[in-house]
Amino acid sequence: MGAKIFDLYGVWEPDLTAASQRLELALGVRFSLHDSEYLGGDYYRAKHQGADIILQVNYLHFIKNWTEPEYKEFGVLLRISNASEPDVLRACLEQSGNSGTVWLRRTVVDGKKREVIRRGVN
Repeated sequence: MGAKIFDLYGVWEPDLTAASQRLELALGVRFSLHDSEYLGGDYYRAKHQGADIILQVNYLHFIKNWTEPEYKEFGVLLRISNASEPDVLRACLEQSGNSGTVWLRRTVVDGKKREVIRRGVN
Protein backbone atom coordinates (compact mmCIF):
# COMPACT_ATOMS: atom_id res chain seq x y z
CA MET A 1 0.00 0.00 0.00
CA GLY A 2 1.40 3.40 -0.98
CA ALA A 3 1.76 6.59 0.97
CA LYS A 4 -1.30 8.69 1.73
CA ILE A 5 -1.06 12.37 0.89
CA PHE A 6 -3.05 15.14 2.56
CA ASP A 7 -2.85 18.64 1.06
CA LEU A 8 -4.07 21.80 2.77
CA TYR A 9 -4.84 25.01 0.89
CA GLY A 10 -5.87 28.43 2.11
CA VAL A 11 -8.69 30.09 0.19
CA TRP A 12 -8.67 33.87 -0.12
CA GLU A 13 -12.45 34.03 -0.65
CA PRO A 14 -13.89 34.46 2.88
CA ASP A 15 -17.41 33.28 1.95
CA LEU A 16 -17.74 29.48 1.98
CA THR A 17 -20.47 29.33 -0.69
CA ALA A 18 -18.66 31.74 -3.03
CA ALA A 19 -15.45 29.74 -2.53
CA SER A 20 -17.24 26.52 -3.45
CA GLN A 21 -18.55 28.05 -6.68
CA ARG A 22 -15.12 29.35 -7.60
CA LEU A 23 -13.43 26.01 -6.89
CA GLU A 24 -16.06 24.03 -8.79
CA LEU A 25 -14.95 25.87 -11.90
CA ALA A 26 -11.24 25.52 -11.17
CA LEU A 27 -11.37 21.78 -10.37
CA GLY A 28 -14.27 20.70 -12.56
CA VAL A 29 -16.14 19.18 -9.60
CA ARG A 30 -19.58 19.58 -8.06
CA PHE A 31 -19.57 20.30 -4.32
CA SER A 32 -22.43 19.17 -2.11
CA LEU A 33 -23.34 20.98 1.10
CA HIS A 34 -23.04 19.04 4.37
CA ASP A 35 -23.31 19.85 8.06
CA SER A 36 -20.95 18.74 10.80
CA GLU A 37 -20.32 20.23 14.23
CA TYR A 38 -16.84 18.70 14.08
CA LEU A 39 -16.06 20.70 10.91
CA GLY A 40 -17.68 23.91 12.15
CA GLY A 41 -21.21 23.59 10.78
CA ASP A 42 -21.72 23.89 7.02
CA TYR A 43 -18.98 22.53 4.79
CA TYR A 44 -18.72 21.37 1.19
CA ARG A 45 -17.55 17.99 -0.03
CA ALA A 46 -16.66 16.64 -3.47
CA LYS A 47 -14.95 13.64 -5.02
CA HIS A 48 -12.57 13.89 -7.93
CA GLN A 49 -10.80 10.83 -9.39
CA GLY A 50 -10.90 9.13 -6.00
CA ALA A 51 -9.78 12.22 -4.08
CA ASP A 52 -11.76 13.49 -1.12
CA ILE A 53 -12.13 17.27 -1.29
CA ILE A 54 -13.43 19.24 1.69
CA LEU A 55 -14.04 22.97 1.85
CA GLN A 56 -14.57 24.27 5.39
CA VAL A 57 -14.32 27.38 7.54
CA ASN A 58 -11.12 27.91 9.48
CA TYR A 59 -12.64 29.56 12.55
CA LEU A 60 -15.10 27.52 14.59
CA HIS A 61 -17.42 30.09 16.19
CA PHE A 62 -19.16 27.68 18.56
CA ILE A 63 -15.89 26.79 20.33
CA LYS A 64 -14.12 30.06 19.51
CA ASN A 65 -11.09 28.31 18.06
CA TRP A 66 -9.17 28.05 14.79
CA THR A 67 -8.89 24.79 12.89
CA GLU A 68 -5.49 25.88 11.56
CA PRO A 69 -4.28 28.65 13.89
CA GLU A 70 -1.06 29.24 11.97
CA TYR A 71 -3.13 30.27 8.94
CA LYS A 72 -5.56 32.77 10.48
CA GLU A 73 -5.42 34.94 7.36
CA PHE A 74 -7.62 32.33 5.64
CA GLY A 75 -11.27 32.15 6.64
CA VAL A 76 -11.80 29.13 4.38
CA LEU A 77 -9.64 26.00 3.99
CA LEU A 78 -9.51 23.42 1.21
CA ARG A 79 -8.40 19.89 2.13
CA ILE A 80 -7.58 17.28 -0.50
CA SER A 81 -6.79 13.70 0.48
CA ASN A 82 -6.49 10.31 -1.19
CA ALA A 83 -5.75 11.85 -4.59
CA SER A 84 -4.03 9.44 -6.95
CA GLU A 85 -2.23 12.42 -8.52
CA PRO A 86 -2.18 15.25 -5.96
CA ASP A 87 0.37 17.27 -7.95
CA VAL A 88 -2.01 17.35 -10.92
CA LEU A 89 -4.75 18.83 -8.72
CA ARG A 90 -2.28 21.33 -7.24
CA ALA A 91 -1.17 22.39 -10.73
CA CYS A 92 -4.81 22.73 -11.77
CA LEU A 93 -5.44 25.10 -8.86
CA GLU A 94 -2.26 27.06 -9.52
CA GLN A 95 -2.89 27.39 -13.27
CA SER A 96 -6.45 28.51 -12.76
CA GLY A 97 -5.87 32.17 -12.02
CA ASN A 98 -9.38 32.19 -10.59
CA SER A 99 -9.10 29.56 -7.84
CA GLY A 100 -7.90 32.01 -5.17
CA THR A 101 -6.01 29.25 -3.33
CA VAL A 102 -2.57 28.98 -1.78
CA TRP A 103 -0.93 25.63 -1.14
CA LEU A 104 -0.05 25.63 2.56
CA ARG A 105 1.03 22.15 3.58
CA ARG A 106 1.38 18.56 2.46
CA THR A 107 1.43 15.68 4.92
CA VAL A 108 2.68 12.32 3.66
CA VAL A 109 1.88 9.25 5.74
CA ASP A 110 3.64 6.04 4.77
CA GLY A 111 2.98 3.31 7.29
CA LYS A 112 4.15 4.66 10.63
CA LYS A 113 6.28 7.38 9.05
CA ARG A 114 4.76 10.85 8.77
CA GLU A 115 6.41 13.72 6.89
CA VAL A 116 5.09 17.28 6.79
CA ILE A 117 6.11 19.50 3.90
CA ARG A 118 5.26 23.15 4.42
CA ARG A 119 5.12 25.59 1.62
CA GLY A 120 3.65 28.55 3.47
CA VAL A 121 1.93 31.64 2.12
CA ASN A 122 3.33 33.50 -0.88
